[in-house]
Amino acid sequence: MTSPKRSSRPRLAPRLAPLLAATACAALAGGASLLGGCPGSSTATTYTPYTGVNVPAAEILRGHRCGDGADDVYRYSVVVWYGGADGGPLPGQAPLYSGVWDCFTDAIFENLPAADGGSTQFFLRVYAYTATGLPSALACPGGVLPDGAPCAANGPVLSTILGGFGAQWETSCTATQLSGVPITAVCAVLAAVPVEPVEPLGPLFPAPASDGGGSETGVEAAAADASAEAADAADGAVD
Repeated sequence: MTSPKRSSRPRLAPRLAPLLAATACAALAGGASLLGGCPGSSTATTYTPYTGVNVPAAEILRGHRCGDGADDVYRYSVVVWYGGADGGPLPGQAPLYSGVWDCFTDAIFENLPAADGGSTQFFLRVYAYTATGLPSALACPGGVLPDGAPCAANGPVLSTILGGFGAQWETSCTATQLSGVPITAVCAVLAAVPVEPVEPLGPLFPAPASDGGGSETGVEAAAADASAEAADAADGAVD
């Protein structure tokens, strides 16, 4: 009796075959397949980059602390202008957009419109506040109220005025927007806004030098002088 020929090809263990079949199907996922034995696979989600400009919070906050303490950066506003040739805002142009963000969040402006000449260069001014220094009109992160409505007072002109008079820190950024690419603005680190000293106001009517003979105040002396001048004028009118 002749014994059956033994194949030189190794045989798969019964439990290993299904695993290899599943691996082969996974390798074909996402491409066209004519294998009827492969089970259906989920479609991979693709990322579509947006057109816009980002302000990097980590970059502008270097050397500062994010929080609600007296010396911490709490929130910041960003105002956007068209960029000029000198790296500053385009002369004669009002600010375009603004918004308010928490200190740990990157500011994002999507699909900024090009200028009339087609330029997509932008200048951004950043104003940062402490928790107690934040103006109430700007207490609206992301530019929306808790119910999703936009902040009525959070406009670019108002943000510029409030920032110029009340911000504790400020800096500026520049960016050139490209289609289909999120651009990170080039920004300097936040710098403290110098506080101008306020000169104390003197008395409305300074007191005359004392001759040691009376205690007349500056207001009383001014009133007496005014009465004397009025009397002299009346005498001149009679003459």
